[in-house]
Amino acid sequence: MPLYEQVEQVAGPGGRWVAHPPPPPPDRRPTTAGTLFTAYHRSWPQRPKHEGYTYLQIHAAPLLRALKAVFAHLESLYDVSSPGIDARAVWVQRERLSAETSVMGEGEATAGDEAERPVGVLLDFLQNLFAPAFETLATYPPGTVSWQLLWTAFEIGMEVEALHDVTGEKIALVLDKWEYVQEAMGRAFVVSCHAYQYAGTGYHRIHVTRKIPEFHRWGEFLVSRLSPVIWRSESFEHLVLPAAYRRIVKALVSVHAGQLKGQLVTDVVAGKGNGLVMALHGAPGTGKLRTILEADVFLTKRDPSHLERNALVGIFLRLLILTTNRIEQFDEAFLSRFAIVLRFDELDASARRTLWERFLRKVNPPLDVDEIDLARLAGYPLNGREIKHAVQSAQALALVDETTLGTQHLDEVLSVVMSGYRGERDLTE
Repeated sequence: MPLYEQVEQVAGPGGRWVAHPPPPPPDRRPTTAGTLFTAYHRSWPQRPKHEGYTYLQIHAAPLLRALKAVFAHLESLYDVSSPGIDARAVWVQRERLSAETSVMGEGEATAGDEAERPVGVLLDFLQNLFAPAFETLATYPPGTVSWQLLWTAFEIGMEVEALHDVTGEKIALVLDKWEYVQEAMGRAFVVSCHAYQYAGTGYHRIHVTRKIPEFHRWGEFLVSRLSPVIWRSESFEHLVLPAAYRRIVKALVSVHAGQLKGQLVTDVVAGKGNGLVMALHGAPGTGKLRTILEADVFLTKRDPSHLERNALVGIFLRLLILTTNRIEQFDEAFLSRFAIVLRFDELDASARRTLWERFLRKVNPPLDVDEIDLARLAGYPLNGREIKHAVQSAQALALVDETTLGTQHLDEVLSVVMSGYRGERDLTE
């Protein structure tokens, strides 16, 4: 009878772990009677093998007692049906496990030979399991570690230092557990800790969680293919927006980015409120500056379930221009800090005519824009982005026909475009 078993598992539907390959029929499965533990080697489809981990399900009572002596508060060891623990946590605490076992005695042994004692067998297994990882770790410069090997620096029960959420002061915590998790904003190494805080009448245990996002992945690129950013000064002038908007935006940016900023009125508190944050909002395609995309993802009302996004509430650049079509979702803390909020309404016929003319004059080879019925084109209820796409599509037809873009190409595209909107928007004004 083997002293332990090993099973390969992959992540399955609903976050469940399934055997890979599938296990044999029940009557052919080996029994766990007499085995000390089962090692489940878990991995994820389409991820490197080294990103997986091994979970230990403990069968032998003496081994379970020894682990509980070291990990006294680890919930997974107290699961009545299947007590278990991450093999990495055991390996980091291997010296303490050996010391505790020597003091308390290992209890019953599966055989008289010292090597077959439960803890000894487990540590020998882990030595072989983690030897490659620690060989890799030994090649890193002193004081450095990869994100996948962060677990090697965290012992359950150790004291760790963190910063207080409100005051920013250093606080001491006791590590309860850690885990690698997949979240909406990427993967993270999560440590769960506790501390004791005085609440006026006594000390209360508080739980604290800290996350270490996955380190950036390094890649390679050819420096010789880099080129300077081409600044297009005419972009701002190309926007179709009220003259008052243009004048205010230009003045604010010019003063805040230049020598005149020192002459602006300042807050009573020195250094406070010296930045410039503007919000331009309105329906898609109405001409908002596209300096930062999807601003509402970061500035939406805070939600306790999105701690990473909430942290952005306190972070501002000195000069920031935001665009969004969902300003009603912005957090009140942001709305009160905007220097100016400019609303971009739906384009009227005059604005659409201007955009049609400007895009058509950029077509190559050039065409005689005066021969195009711009007033008729402006009658189609399209936004700026849709007008640009219509011109591009018509230009593609003309290039295939090896001719100059003309009214016939525009009409062909518009008939298709507007048929897609039939029943969803008013096609006439």
